[in-house]
Amino acid sequence: MTMQEALLSAASELVQTLEAETAALRRLDLNTVATLTERKASQATAYSDQARTFAAARGFEKLSAEMREKLKLIIGRVEVAAAHNATALSAAGTAHRRLLD
Repeated sequence: MTMQEALLSAASELVQTLEAETAALRRLDLNTVATLTERKASQATAYSDQARTFAAARGFEKLSAEMREKLKLIIGRVEVAAAHNATALSAAGTAHRRLLD
């Protein structure tokens, strides 16, 4: 597997997990959230490691225009999914605190 394929794969897996966790948070399905939290952490580490390796190798500069666009797209999806996930985490935390109060 090439570096860019590894980065694409790591990003895609992370997006799927972020989106699944966000949906579970919105439903307040805490069992599913608990299951996904550990997976999200390991996938975020894998994604970060792949991105760091790719950047260190100056991989982006060596890509075809098509692959460069694919990577830009998936990186954008990671950023959007992470932002939605952070919002859902905050909202779920607020709802949980209100319930306990």
